[in-house]
Amino acid sequence: INEVAGFVDIRYFARSSGAVVVTLADGRTLADTRANTLSHTTASALSPTISYPGAGIAPILLNGTDITSTIQSGELKGLIDARDTVLPNIQAEIDNLSLVLRDQINILHNAGAGLPPANTLTGTRTFADPATDSITTSAGVRIAVVDSNGDFVAYYDMPAGTYTIDQIEAAIDTNLSTFASASNSAGGPLSITANAAGNGIALIDLGTQTVTHTDGTTTYSGFSNYFGLNDFFVTPGNVQGDGATSLSALIQVRSDIVNNPALMSRGALASVTSPIPVAGDTAIAAGDGTVIQSIADKFLDPLSFAAAGGLQLTSASLSGYASEILSVNAVAASQAASDMEFKASLFQELSYRNQSISGVNIDEELQNLVVYENAYNATARIVQVVSDLFDILTNLGR
Repeated sequence: INEVAGFVDIRYFARSSGAVVVTLADGRTLADTRANTLSHTTASALSPTISYPGAGIAPILLNGTDITSTIQSGELKGLIDARDTVLPNIQAEIDNLSLVLRDQINILHNAGAGLPPANTLTGTRTFADPATDSITTSAGVRIAVVDSNGDFVAYYDMPAGTYTIDQIEAAIDTNLSTFASASNSAGGPLSITANAAGNGIALIDLGTQTVTHTDGTTTYSGFSNYFGLNDFFVTPGNVQGDGATSLSALIQVRSDIVNNPALMSRGALASVTSPIPVAGDTAIAAGDGTVIQSIADKFLDPLSFAAAGGLQLTSASLSGYASEILSVNAVAASQAASDMEFKASLFQELSYRNQSISGVNIDEELQNLVVYENAYNATARIVQVVSDLFDILTNLGR
């Protein structure tokens, strides 16, 4: 009974026959004339998208009936709470950090270009129907072909307006026909490639850029950022605007940047419109470090973090929010350790008292033995005295 009570909260009573009945706290019988069966089917693998109930984690069954929610204490309750509450909360907090990190750094990285820039920029956002999916831009955007020295080869300034994805592709193909080409297909992202192997693609917004999505209400900052053409962090299967679930397991630095760090944005494409740039003019200055500096500064800027896990809506730097995750969970872990220490001490005390009542206390029995021995000696002395008195009385008559 003690062993079972360590796993789950139980009640028990003895029948007049001496048989013991064990039940759960809600009255369901665990053992009477026969033992009932507790069962659980282990998940083959766990991830943040798998949860109980109904999302991949099986219930704990008592003779086929789900009793998971009725378990209120014991080791099973602790494991259930860790699985369904504590660990998902920590996961949500880390996912939230990953979401803000990705989106904030990508906004800045998309505003710049490497030197030399990448030959091909392929977006991360997909479209169900490029012929009808559309965006509205609030400012023009410059799409340029740049050589290995950072000089203009050609460029196209696409005006602000409303475009379908197919129209954007056609505009790039038409205006940069001999220098670059764009591609897109149903379900696929927008991709822009410089025709010459030694050239690259760079983009810059020609004003404060707000891109309004097809739905007419969702807005994003920056043309390149909306398409994810020059993202630093990528999360396959999840783009800006999607939820944060499992994001921390997906986030990674874009593979071509890992292979060639020179592709990381350091400076920005020239956005000057007067005088109009011509081929051979500087497009990306070799000493321009404005973008990489803004990325470094972003780690110190206060940012807004939505409520997630055990943390409320807050404003903090990226490092500050990470520290807050560690701090909150370290405090919770410390509190749990203190509670465990207190309850373990209480358990030992109660166990000692229980054993004192139901078991053999050697010290107590030894004390009683001394008392009995002294009482026996005293009684024996009294008997001896009485015997001596009888002898004296008997001898007086002689």
